[in-house]
Formats: sequence, C-alpha cells, structure tokens
Amino acid sequence: MKALSILFMIFLLVGCTPQAYSDNLTKGKAAFNDGDYSKAISLFEKAQNEKETDEISSYIKATQLLLDSEQATKQGKLDISLKKAKQVVAMKGNDSLLKRAKSKAKSLIHKDQTLLSQKNPWRRA
Repeated sequence: MKALSILFMIFLLVGCTPQAYSDNLTKGKAAFNDGDYSKAISLFEKAQNEKETDEISSYIKATQLLLDSEQATKQGKLDISLKKAKQVVAMKGNDSLLKRAKSKAKSLIHKDQTLLSQKNPWRRA
C-alpha cells in the first residue's frame, strides 16, 4: 500500500510538470511582450526547470541578449549593444516570440548605428 501511495504521488508530480511549464512559458511571453525582459527571463527559467526544450532555451538566450543590448546602449557601450542585437537577429527560429525579438533587435541596431554616427560621422557601423 505504501509503495502504491508513493507511486501515485510521483505520478501526480510528473503530471503537474507540463502545466507549470506551460503557465511559466505563457507568463514569460507576456512579460516579454510588455518589455519586462528580466521578468521574462525569470519565468522562462522556471519553465526550463520544469522541462528542458530547445524552444525555452532559445527564448532565454534571445531575451538575455536583448536585455544585455538595451543595458549596453544605456551605458553608452554601443559596440557591445550592436554585437548582442546582431546575435539575436542571427538566431535560428521563426516563431512569434523570436520574430518579435528579432524585430526589437533590428530596432536596437538602427538606434545604436544612429548614435554611433552622431558621435563620429566618419565611422561606418
């Protein structure tokens, strides 16, 4: 009887995992869409703890690169920002979140290149 109870508990825990993954993935996408990349990364990592997938790994990578790029721009480290944003654009995958990430990265690239040309009009970005 005790073994059956333990087996039942394991079954319940395993059965709950896809729901936790899905919930964190959905919340992470919403945070991403709101531009709250730190929160999105946290939620994506929670989803990843439930279930390791290529999808969630790419979301974490793209979101972290965007966050790093934005922070570098704010700090005036435009070369670093450009590098990070270009890595997002080069990522494989074409689902809706990655499309938005690539679009945002292209905007950051344009912004950084504009700022660089204002700093040094003879420089090519």
